Amino acid sequence: MASIQSHLHRFLIGKLINFNKSLVEIKKEFENRNSRFLPPRDVAVKQVTAGGVNAEWFVPRYSTEDKVLVYLHGGGYCLGLSSITRKFVARISLESGLRTLLVDYRLAPKHPWPAALDDAVNVYNWLQQEGYSPRRIAFAGDSSGAGLCLSALLEFRNGGLPLPSSCAALCPVLDMAGTGESFKTRAHLDPFRLKDPLGIAKHSFTNTNPKDPILSPLYSNLHGLPPLLIHAAQYDVFEDDAVRFAQKAEAAGANVTLTVWEKMWHIFQLSPQFLPEANQARSEISAFIQRYTK
Repeated sequence: MASIQSHLHRFLIGKLINFNKSLVEIKKEFENRNSRFLPPRDVAVKQVTAGGVNAEWFVPRYSTEDKVLVYLHGGGYCLGLSSITRKFVARISLESGLRTLLVDYRLAPKHPWPAALDDAVNVYNWLQQEGYSPRRIAFAGDSSGAGLCLSALLEFRNGGLPLPSSCAALCPVLDMAGTGESFKTRAHLDPFRLKDPLGIAKHSFTNTNPKDPILSPLYSNLHGLPPLLIHAAQYDVFEDDAVRFAQKAEAAGANVTLTVWEKMWHIFQLSPQFLPEANQARSEISAFIQRYTK
């Protein structure tokens, strides 16, 4: 049963957030809402260039030095880091005990696809050059960032690279052709009320087939993937992306844990700590990451 806090939060999202605007307008509103980030006392934050890519280390006081979580943020490949993402990553880092690398990959439309993918690959190669074993590296991301995580896994596999230990994909966007039934069946329930759920992301792949199997991992052969945790949300127009991918990956032999969160919405996991479901989701993510980076 969904909490009272979730009903209130979902109502406020519908009233306060409007993504049915031009990209320029969305970016301006996004920047205006991006309040200053103050890390928790027990998490140190440090800027770093990782294989030529801007990134931020989040290092808990009691973290081990040989394990790392790579986090790829959402935003339709067009919106950058926010205080909300940083707060979420800090909490995941603190709860899991893993030093976490939050990647500030290049953004469209200035840097269209596959710029973000190239940056993710460069970061992974850099970590291995720095001495991190793939078995001690986990990936995680939200929305398009979750899709980017899975695109990166496929790119690693296709390139013959050793795969990371695991991947947590939170409300992933995995079908740029937008064929999921939830685009229709969840539209009236999704608090973001998007006229075109892929509107922002379309700025990133103007010269790429939306069914390209790396851009849209749902259309890829999914053999050989590491353990996956996939979060879907019942009130999310992208619910079918997550569910269909999980089913296809499991059929291909992957170890998949799919959680469909009742009456939750797109990237609810990043919601403030007063939301019980967000806290439960973060605990599940942290436990999953810990399990596979031992």
